[in-house]
Amino acid sequence: MTVVSSSQVSRPSWAEEDRPDPLPLSREFDPPTPYPLEALGPIGTGVVQKMHEIIQAPVALIGQSILAAMNQVAQPHANVIVDGRVSPLSEFFLTLGESGERKSAADGWALAGVRARQRILMQQFVVYRETYEKSAEIYEAAAKRILADKKN
Repeated sequence: MTVVSSSQVSRPSWAEEDRPDPLPLSREFDPPTPYPLEALGPIGTGVVQKMHEIIQAPVALIGQSILAAMNQVAQPHANVIVDGRVSPLSEFFLTLGESGERKSAADGWALAGVRARQRILMQQFVVYRETYEKSAEIYEAAAKRILADKKN
């Protein structure tokens, strides 16, 4: 095996040429287009405007949160039918924003009703689970008794 030092290796011609400064790894963004607030309807528009007054987050960020919350609330009530194929009414949202732009605050306010409903459903689930577990115990005890009784 031959060992060659870096001083013995010649540089390629393209590396010898004077090059301009390297391009930056990120680009400048175009100015954003205004968020189509009217598309949220009169209720959604009013909510976004009031949240903007209180939270003071960008309107587009709040609009995104409200649109996502409205979509989540609508999901169990409809499906999309295309060419006879039925698909759930669902969307996926990704909100990008700078740190401190109040993304969590906007989501918290937008989803407050959803989270309240989830708490109610969890309380109901606890009751239903306890009822189910008691019924399952009774059923299994009765099944054991029946299987153990040779006369039946």
